[in-house]
Amino acid sequence: MFFLMRTLWPVRKVISVCCASTKTGNWKACTFILGTECCERLAYYGIASNLVSYLTNTLQEGNVSAARNVTNWKCTCYLTPLIGAIIADAYLGKYLTISIFSTICFIGMCTLTLSATIPALKPVECEGSLCPSATTAQYAVFFLGLYLVALGTGCIKPCVSSFGADQFDDTDPRERVKKGSFFNWFYFCINDGALISSEELKILVRMFPIWATGIVFAAILARMSTMFVEQRMTMGTSIGSFTIPPACLSTFDIISVILCVPAYDSVIVHIARKFTGTDRGFSQLQRMGIGLILSVLCMMAAAIVEIKRFKLARELGLVDQSVAVPLCILWKIP
Repeated sequence: MFFLMRTLWPVRKVISVCCASTKTGNWKACTFILGTECCERLAYYGIASNLVSYLTNTLQEGNVSAARNVTNWKCTCYLTPLIGAIIADAYLGKYLTISIFSTICFIGMCTLTLSATIPALKPVECEGSLCPSATTAQYAVFFLGLYLVALGTGCIKPCVSSFGADQFDDTDPRERVKKGSFFNWFYFCINDGALISSEELKILVRMFPIWATGIVFAAILARMSTMFVEQRMTMGTSIGSFTIPPACLSTFDIISVILCVPAYDSVIVHIARKFTGTDRGFSQLQRMGIGLILSVLCMMAAAIVEIKRFKLARELGLVDQSVAVPLCILWKIP
């Protein structure tokens, strides 16, 4: 349920945008776009939350190598939209681009499923302390599927963006740009005024320091599906007869969003107006600053838990042992 709500969150504006056009799209295209995006988001977060566990427990990778592979994959997912944007705007149009790369994403998911279920495509199970690593062929099939998903999910993103998504079933893109090399596409952008003006460029340059701070937040957010999951795997996951999978704690991130957004709009904004005198309560920069401060507190909480966890492991002689430390996994919720 929580993954579905998070899936629908970034496409909440797509309904009004997609269904507003009287010439193209309408409800038929709207249903296709929303259905595709729901499936794509469920697939992405399902993989991202469990990938580090699969790499360490099944493919027998070390913690550092597994975290690096997850980060590289997520980085690829956010770089491939550049490819999708060029293909959609200059060659195929958004509707056809979504259709093609949704199919690629589906093929990648099928490949991942086969690599995780067919015995010949995954390492044999551990025998005592002996855990064979995956073979080159097994790695090749797994990463082929993984990066097909990255290509598919990335190239869909620019086609469902609320920015400039005024028509999903474009007119024939050949009417806007002649097919050819990237240089022809670039020439088209210049001559049709698609590039920003010099004044807008100055605004963007002044925004670079603000965007740079986003790197800090992105680095922290990446820990949610890498180091934090690995840390949870070494903690006590049982509460009575109930076992909490380490990846499931990511739902608390979603719960916090569900609770904090309405609380911010209905309570915090009204209180902040009395002090700031602005209708929004806080400016965009102030909100970003508060978010970064909360991110620092997040890492401080994680550090305190790790200090306590390692102290217990050292006292009980569990360092470098594949045994859970008797520290409840719920301490990771903050």
